[in-house]
Amino acid sequence: MSNFMQKHAPQAFSDLIFADDRVEKRLHQYATIKRTKHLILHGGYGTGKSTIARLICEARLCSEQIGWVLLNGAEVAEKDIRVLGNSLRLLHLSEGVVPVGVIDEANLLSSALQYKLRALMDSSDFTIIMTTNYPHEIDPSIRNRCDVVKIDPLPNKRMLPAAKKILSTEGIKLSDQDILKLLKATDGTWRRALEVLEDATLALAP
Repeated sequence: MSNFMQKHAPQAFSDLIFADDRVEKRLHQYATIKRTKHLILHGGYGTGKSTIARLICEARLCSEQIGWVLLNGAEVAEKDIRVLGNSLRLLHLSEGVVPVGVIDEANLLSSALQYKLRALMDSSDFTIIMTTNYPHEIDPSIRNRCDVVKIDPLPNKRMLPAAKKILSTEGIKLSDQDILKLLKATDGTWRRALEVLEDATLALAP
C-alpha cells in the first residue's frame, strides 16, 4: 500500500462508504455491539472487506490492539484454530469484553480446519468475522451459523464526497464533474479509487 493510500484509508467505521444504506446500517449494528452473531463479509477484490472487519472490531472494542485477533486463511494450521479459541477466551476473561476473531480469506481453510472452526464457533461467547471473495467455498454449516453480508462495488456518486475531500486535502481543486470523470476509471472499489486519486494528485500538483 502506498503512503497516499495509507494516509487516506478509512480510519474509523464512520469513514466507510457503502453502496447500500441497509448494509451500512446492519454493519454499524455490529460495530456498536447491537448484533454479535458470527459474520461473513463477501464481495469482489478491493471492496474493503478486510478494512470493514478491522474497523468493526476497533469500533466495538474502542481499541486498535486489545480484544481481537487476526488470522489469514492461507496461513492457518490446526494449532492456530486452538490458539485463536484460547486467545479469545482469555481476552473475554481478562478484558471483560466480547472479543472478536477475524479470519481473512476464510475460504482458503481446508475442510478439516473449517470443521474445527465450526466447533469453535459453537463453543464460547465471542464473534468470528470472516472475509472471502468466494463464499460458496465456505462450508454450508458455517454459513448457516453466520450473518452473510455482501459488500458491493461503490457507485461513483457515493465516492464523490470522500474523493473531493481527499483532493482538497492534497491541495487539488476540481469540480464535481471532473472528479466524477476520474472516478469513472475505477471499478467501484475504494482501493482503485485511491489509486486514481493518487495519480490525479501527482499529475495536478503544482
